[in-house]
Amino acid sequence: MPTVLALALTAPTLAAPKVEGFGELRWGAALKEARKRLVGLRPVDDADAVRFERDALDAARDEDAFMARAAGPKAVRAFRKAKRPKPRLSAFGYWVKLDALPAHIELHFADRQLYGATVSILYRADQKPAAGVLLDLLVEKYGEPTPPAEGSAPPGERAVVRWEGAVGSVVLHKRVAEKGARGLLHLTYRSATLSEGVDRYLEGLRGRLVQVEKVRADRAAREAQDKRDARKANLLRHL
Repeated sequence: MPTVLALALTAPTLAAPKVEGFGELRWGAALKEARKRLVGLRPVDDADAVRFERDALDAARDEDAFMARAAGPKAVRAFRKAKRPKPRLSAFGYWVKLDALPAHIELHFADRQLYGATVSILYRADQKPAAGVLLDLLVEKYGEPTPPAEGSAPPGERAVVRWEGAVGSVVLHKRVAEKGARGLLHLTYRSATLSEGVDRYLEGLRGRLVQVEKVRADRAAREAQDKRDARKANLLRHL
């Protein structure tokens, strides 16, 4: 794995967080640009949003196919001619070393434009100093974190540290390493504008999925009732 300067520090310290992208990529960067800049990018098909979109689109299409078959040959022909909705979300990952700490990075794209990223780092108890350096570098790059809603603990003592700016945000979740248990640094980067569009799109898919599941549940209930009625009618014929 290549060794890089932790989190590609290129921005000056700012009084307010200014998260304009991830690493050298700005929000909205094209997937092809990421492929040129980063070695070893691989699709991550089981990323949460990617998997949910795929499952929701498949469920909706299966239900549309069922309804078309129920409506007859003409509806089936129309269904087959209709274009299948293309997935809009994708994720690509790679491994890198942040000094001595291996990190897995995922880049998240909507319509092949970067809207978010995650960085996951596991470390041993004897690597606490290296993990602390990364936190210091985050503060150096993005400025002082957003004050917590409650309390006034310094960033190093918080389980969650946030940098929330006008164009983007970074959220760090921490689990401190102990003897026999690895620590975790999990960073989530999001574009303020592009992520809102993704959230609306996912919410629409959730609504469609709820609708599909309700239709299926109602149909299953009707079929079960029909079977009970038929069984009852058959019994009554001989009583």
